[in-house]
Amino acid sequence: MKGRLLIVAFFLLFLNFASKAQVGTPCTIALTEAQSEFEHGHFYEIPEMVADCLNKGFSREQKITAYLLLTRTYLFLDNKQKAEESYLKLLKLNPEFTVDEDNDPIDLVFLNKKFTTSPIFSLNFKSGGNLTSVKTIQENPSDGNPLGLSEKIPGGGFQGIVGVDLHFGDYFSLGTEIGYVYKTRKFEDVIHLNDRLFVNENQTWFDVPVFIKYTYPRAQWRPFGYVGIMGNFLINSSATIRSVNVLNQTETPYEESFDFTPLRKNLNKSLFLGGGIMYKINYNYLLFEVRYVGGMNDILNEKNMFLLVDDNYVWKANFAGQYVPDNERQNNIQFTIGFHKPIYYPRKKDKMTIRDIFNKKSFKPIDE
Repeated sequence: MKGRLLIVAFFLLFLNFASKAQVGTPCTIALTEAQSEFEHGHFYEIPEMVADCLNKGFSREQKITAYLLLTRTYLFLDNKQKAEESYLKLLKLNPEFTVDEDNDPIDLVFLNKKFTTSPIFSLNFKSGGNLTSVKTIQENPSDGNPLGLSEKIPGGGFQGIVGVDLHFGDYFSLGTEIGYVYKTRKFEDVIHLNDRLFVNENQTWFDVPVFIKYTYPRAQWRPFGYVGIMGNFLINSSATIRSVNVLNQTETPYEESFDFTPLRKNLNKSLFLGGGIMYKINYNYLLFEVRYVGGMNDILNEKNMFLLVDDNYVWKANFAGQYVPDNERQNNIQFTIGFHKPIYYPRKKDKMTIRDIFNKKSFKPIDE
């Protein structure tokens, strides 16, 4: 008997939940009734029907629906000020809201043309790996080293970048960043024909680029490309030099660490170009990017390399009595993954701005 009573109780409880689910919450009911009133042409009561739930009760999606309903209601009531206020609140909740010019009411289409939600700024947060290579300008022979036997090997590293884009329209933006970049490079040489010289150099930099970016706006995927100039500020450079006698394997290899910072110019310049693709996630983007940075100047600080003796320049720094750095440019290729966050700014187009000149959508006629 008790078992049957429990079954009946659970059944009644299920019916209670089911009936509540069908009826919905009071705010859901209010929104449904307001939509029904709109369809029947009863406009004057609609603002009061949704007012309380707009303050507290509606979900975000319900607020978007309610503000769109209010916008259309005020347009029918010829209250342009209230229609604009409601539409602006809608755009703040959903800055990517769009109208269908072919199917939506013409008064809503005209109202939409008076507003823009396009971001003025976007933030970028990126990190990834890099590969550093060297272009020799002039080879400086180390002690006992015949020219042409040295080998420069690219080295890996990593970077972290924070940046901002200033948008001029849907396609073009001006960007700048600050990046912490760790680079490595390797050098191998033959000295005295019997010794093998290994140099592993580690560098840390602050990179500050300025660039023009082109982005092709698509619904889900957005490819982009850019070109610019970069200032490279050296923080530190250190190297480990190791010498091995290839004929006498029992001889203990020579190894020592040196500060290479004085041998590198503190400020260097680079040209760079890059591109990638962004994938939309809600109102933000996941980005994948490849960048090539080409050094423009010789990174060797010759002031700390030469010493004038009897009207002749001699090496001031000859590490381990053997190694002399070359005159060279340094290049870098970077692979990054990151996060792109547009800072949306829903607003009314009160006047033409520089940004609007670059945005072809701004030249569509606006009816008052």
